[in-house]
Amino acid sequence: MLRKIMCILVIAGMAIPIVAKEPAAPTKESNAPRRAAAEKLLDLFNMDDTYDQSMKQAMNMAVGMIDSQDLPEMEKANARKAVEASMEISLEKFSWKRMKGIFVDIYAGVLDLDELEGLIAFYESPIGQKFLKKQPQLSLATMEKMQLLMQEMMPDLQKAVDDALQMEAVIEFYPE
Repeated sequence: MLRKIMCILVIAGMAIPIVAKEPAAPTKESNAPRRAAAEKLLDLFNMDDTYDQSMKQAMNMAVGMIDSQDLPEMEKANARKAVEASMEISLEKFSWKRMKGIFVDIYAGVLDLDELEGLIAFYESPIGQKFLKKQPQLSLATMEKMQLLMQEMMPDLQKAVDDALQMEAVIEFYPE
């Protein structure tokens, strides 16, 4: 059971977008227009709703993967609890409210003012607005496809976890 829970936690971890290292961002004082444009672009993306929704979809996907496993109901319930507990912490620590400043820094650090203003102009245009309105459909379709790929990957992931646990047991049994 431990290996299956570990597999699910690994997959849940892969589904969570984590910013590993921020690019060098312009100082907040020296580039207020660029930061303001980055914030406006993120607002156009409706990132406050989209980001938190994506995090919740990742949690639902992880729970769905547990439910799709051929496990006794008690093991599924324990695995669900473990995933839900880890995802709750992730939802709190990586909420949009906490991440917005990081994303503003990233966008302002990677895109110059002209690029940001060009993107804003596009997303404020009729076609840009249509694209933004279809984002939830695109995200849902993407998540569905990802779930299928992850289910396909599950046996390989379980084998890798089993092999790692088996190797650890051998190392513990035969210490140097």
